[in-house]
Amino acid sequence: RTMQENLWLLPGGPVVVNPSELLGSERMKQLHEQLKERVDYVLFDTPSAIAFSDAAILSSFLDATVMVIRANNI
Repeated sequence: RTMQENLWLLPGGPVVVNPSELLGSERMKQLHEQLKERVDYVLFDTPSAIAFSDAAILSSFLDATVMVIRANNI
């Protein structure tokens, strides 16, 4: 839980050697399904989709994707 009412944060934990294997695993999909049963929204924050495959892997099983094209601009 966070200081903001009804907001929970699940930190990523320690850096792993191959995050793409972890993010694309059946266990990650199960975690996502379990979280969806308990909360209204599940948000994943990933590094740049240009430099890393994290966003592409997660988007394969998430309900929606929002891409920030240019930070600090509208």
